[in-house]
Amino acid sequence: MKKTNLPEKYAEQLDVSDLTDIADKMPDLEKDLHVFVEYLRNRTVKRSVRGNKLPKADLNRLAKLISAPLAQADVAEDEESDWLNFIDRLALRLKFIEYDIQGEYAGYTSSEPSFSDNYILFNAQVYTAFIEKSLQEQAQVVFDCLVDAYAYDTNEFYSDNVLGRLDRFHYSGCATGVMPFIHFGNARRKIFNHLKQYSPGIWYSTASFIRRLKELDPYFLIPEKPRYKYKGDKQRGRYCNFIEKKFNESRPVAPMDPDAFDRVEGRYIERFLEYTPLCMGFVELAYGKSLQEGITPSFGRVRGFRVTERFIRFMNGALPEPKVTVLPNHEIHIESDIYPAGMINRLAPFSALVSEDKICVMKLDRQRIIDFMAENDTFDLKNFLTRISASPLPANIVTELSEWAGQSDMFILHEDCGLLEGKNPPEFIHDFLVEKISKDLCLIRSPQKVLEKLETLARAPVDIVHSQTKLSPPPQDITSRYLKKAVEKQKPAGKEQLILKQKTFVTLFFKNQISLKPLPKNWPGKTVPLRSTRKPLH
Repeated sequence: MKKTNLPEKYAEQLDVSDLTDIADKMPDLEKDLHVFVEYLRNRTVKRSVRGNKLPKADLNRLAKLISAPLAQADVAEDEESDWLNFIDRLALRLKFIEYDIQGEYAGYTSSEPSFSDNYILFNAQVYTAFIEKSLQEQAQVVFDCLVDAYAYDTNEFYSDNVLGRLDRFHYSGCATGVMPFIHFGNARRKIFNHLKQYSPGIWYSTASFIRRLKELDPYFLIPEKPRYKYKGDKQRGRYCNFIEKKFNESRPVAPMDPDAFDRVEGRYIERFLEYTPLCMGFVELAYGKSLQEGITPSFGRVRGFRVTERFIRFMNGALPEPKVTVLPNHEIHIESDIYPAGMINRLAPFSALVSEDKICVMKLDRQRIIDFMAENDTFDLKNFLTRISASPLPANIVTELSEWAGQSDMFILHEDCGLLEGKNPPEFIHDFLVEKISKDLCLIRSPQKVLEKLETLARAPVDIVHSQTKLSPPPQDITSRYLKKAVEKQKPAGKEQLILKQKTFVTLFFKNQISLKPLPKNWPGKTVPLRSTRKPLH
C-alpha cells in the first residue's frame, strides 16, 4: 500500500478487490454541458406545455451526443434522462440558456402549471464569456454553482443524486427543526477542505473519513448551538429532523446516542460524496451492503473513496491550460484535465473535430482554411498555431498553410447551375440545393429540371438567361431584389450637327458730353454698344 501523511485512524486504506460496485467511470460533466449548449445554440427548441420537458426528438439526438452511456436507453424507455435533466438545469442556473420555469395555471381546477410557447433562448454573451475563461476559472464557476445550490428540502438529505445509489431521509417535517438554518454551502466547502488532505489514487475507508470530521470538525454541518424553527423543536434536540425507519416502525435519532453523529452527519457525508465530488470527477467510490440491514436510510454503503489528480489540482488552483500539439498528418491533439470547449471553439473555423476523449483530436481542413482566410485575410494562422502549440509546427504544415492561404483568393466555378429567387420555395428544392445564399436566393443544380418541376406545380416560374458579359433584365412587370433593369440600348448616333451664329456690334463715338444727355446718368464711359441678333447661317 502507498504511504500517506495523514494519521492512520483518519486515513485507513481500503482493499476494494472484493467490492464489485465501483463508481469510477462517470459521465463527463463539462463535456456534456458544452455539448448540450452547443446543440441548442443554432436550434429553435420549444419545451412541452405539460411538464416543461424537452421534445423527444431532441432528447434522442442529445442522448447520442453526450457521454452518459445509459441516456439513450433511458430516453427510449422513460422519454427522459435524469442526466440530461441535470445538465439542462445546470445550464439554466449558469445562465447559458433561458426559459420559463414558473408557468401559469390554466384555471382553478389545474393541478400543475402549463408552459405555452416556452422556447429555449441561448445566451451567447454569457456562454462566450465563460469559454474564454481559463480552465481553472471555468471549473470554479461550475463548482460554485453546484455547491451553493440548495434549499431546506433540496439537499443531500432529501434529494436523490443524479449519479447516486443511496436512499434518502423522508422529507416530512423538513421545513421545521434545524433544517431551515443549515448553511449547506459552507458545510460542503468544509468537507472539500478536509478531502483535499488525502493523496490521489489511494482507496480510503469512508468510516475513517467520517471519524476525522467527527473528531476534528464535529459542527461542520449543524452548529453547536443550532437555531430552531419552533420552540417545541428545541426540546427534541439537534437531530429532531432525522427519522430512521425499521420496517413499519419509525424512530428519531437521539442526540445522546453514542453513534448519533455517524447516523446523521455520517449519512450526510456518504451522500455528499455522491453529489458534486462524483459529478465533477473529483472522487471515485466503492459500494457495499448497508451496515444496518432493514433500516432506512441505508448507512455505510459507501465503503471507500479515492480522490483524483484533477481534484487536487483544482483545489490548489492549478488546473493547467490545454496542451496543444500539431502533428505532420494535420491532426491537432488537445490534452486537458477539463473538456477544452474554449480551445475547440477557437480551432473550429479551420479544423474539424475527429474524436473526443482524454485527448481531443481535431484535423486541419484545407477547405475550411481557404474559406476562413478569404474572409479574414489579415489573420496570421501560422502565428496563431505557433502560439498555442506546445512544440514547433512541423515543416510540412508551415508550407501547406502558406499554400492554402494563397488559395483563398480563388473562386469556385459551378457548371449546370442556376440562381433561384423566390419566397417559400417547395420542399423538392432541397434535392437540387448547392448553397443557400440568403432567405430567398439559392444556388441550384440542374436548373431545367427545377423549372419543369415548378411548372408542374403551377408555380409559374420565369426563366431568365444571362449572357457571358452582363445580366439580362427581368421581363416587364416582374420584380427582382437582385436584378436591376438593364439600361435600354440607345439609338446609334448620326453625324454631329454644326450650328453657326453671327453677332454684330455697332459703336457710336461722340465729340463731347452733350451728345450723351439722352442716356442714363450712370452710363459708364463714352461709348454706346448696339447689338443685333442675326439668324443662323446655314
